[in-house]
Amino acid sequence: ATSVRFVALGGGPGHCAMAAEGRAYCWGSGTGYFGIPPLEPGSCAAANRYYEWYEGEPCLVPTPVRGGPTFASLSPSGTKSCGLTREGAAWCWGVGIYGTLGNGTHGEENATVQPSAVVGGHTFSTIAAGNGHVCAVTADSSAWCWGNGWLGQLGNGSQQVLSAPVPVRVATQARFPEIDPGGTHTCALSVDDQVWCWGSNGSNQLALSHGTGATRPVQAFRLKDLAGQP
Repeated sequence: ATSVRFVALGGGPGHCAMAAEGRAYCWGSGTGYFGIPPLEPGSCAAANRYYEWYEGEPCLVPTPVRGGPTFASLSPSGTKSCGLTREGAAWCWGVGIYGTLGNGTHGEENATVQPSAVVGGHTFSTIAAGNGHVCAVTADSSAWCWGNGWLGQLGNGSQQVLSAPVPVRVATQARFPEIDPGGTHTCALSVDDQVWCWGSNGSNQLALSHGTGATRPVQAFRLKDLAGQP
């Protein structure tokens, strides 16, 4: 058997890993989602096992994701996976019911086993997939998000955007080299070591004393303020 050397790993209901040459492999969950074929692992269909996979059989071994480019980084989460090429282009695959694939479409029919290019022509330096939304940062550290935004987790200043199938700019002048979307909120670390968060605050995940959420970034705390705390 041919061995594969992996250099990066990420997890969701299924797992994905990136081989040394940049090819994506996935395995694990074959569970459906809202009646949609379970596309998140992204690869069982490449082995002509779509029917068994639709019935719920997982990928038991790492299987190459069909089509798409070679990747420099991967971020699988929930029912989709995303990755960046060495040139900074974003690609996603899986289920995009809330526009989480970033390819301009959303709804139950928006699902693909092959990586689909995120529209907008952006060059990203990092990408991170949350539960129902995805965020990425460009070379100048500006943040962009797409997918489910009904609790303000896209950070564009509006809760009217129930789903954004294309990247929308996070409404802030802060610059974020790191970003981490969660379930219904997002947090990011700015270049001056401040933590900013937005979206739902139902469990105080924005580090605010009240339960009200935010549709644009609010400063949660500064890392230097935590120095010396247990």
